[in-house]
Amino acid sequence: IVVAAAVATTHWTIDAAHGFVHALMLTLLAAAAGFCLTGDLFNMFVFFELMAVSAFALAAFSTASPAGLRSALNFAITNSIGAFLVLIGIALLYSRTGALNLAEIGRQVADTTTTDRLAIVAFALITVGLLIKAAVVPFHFWLVDTAASAPLPLVMILAGVLDTTGVYGVARIYWTVFAPSLDPHHQVVQAALVTLGALSAGVGATMALLFREPRRRLGFVLVSHPGILLIRGGCLTTAGLVGALGYAVGGGAG
Repeated sequence: IVVAAAVATTHWTIDAAHGFVHALMLTLLAAAAGFCLTGDLFNMFVFFELMAVSAFALAAFSTASPAGLRSALNFAITNSIGAFLVLIGIALLYSRTGALNLAEIGRQVADTTTTDRLAIVAFALITVGLLIKAAVVPFHFWLVDTAASAPLPLVMILAGVLDTTGVYGVARIYWTVFAPSLDPHHQVVQAALVTLGALSAGVGATMALLFREPRRRLGFVLVSHPGILLIRGGCLTTAGLVGALGYAVGGGAG
């Protein structure tokens, strides 16, 4: 997807800035790879923020466009709120376990004989923060504005990379860290994630049909994408995760 976005910049009107734009895209790609490969919770946060900062710069690149600057500011503020929530959740887990390695945190949280309320709060904060970054309803407004005014190569990356990694982060953190300790609340977590996913998919599809402006329609289609991923991943089953992976690959390529 990033390769396709880089190729698309060839047809951009800001020819003099191609090197800078490509550097931002490569930085975003490196951060996405780091986010998926690292086993450290704080490193996941750092890599995701590096992805976000690269996307902010790409969204605000056309400084002559007031709409572009406004959407980039909205993008930055909303994602910064999500980042603060994730950071608070990480701090709570660190105070509880003294570790940042995902496997070690999972072992220590699972050792408790009763459900750890602090772990529940940390999971809720991290999940909400990542879902804000994935633009799941009701945290989707920044994505619609950005898709309506940002350069098309960035819109391609938003569609196939950022929202998918946000949902991936929720799934990985749940299964690696919280699954044993939250087992008594499995159905509640499952219902919450599937409901948010269905709401996001439904709202995105409905609003895409109501708007006539192509770019805004595209923005709401992008809102549906993480919603469908969340429905499958939110089932919290192996089959659901396999289905989410297949849709992520096919949806991103599409």
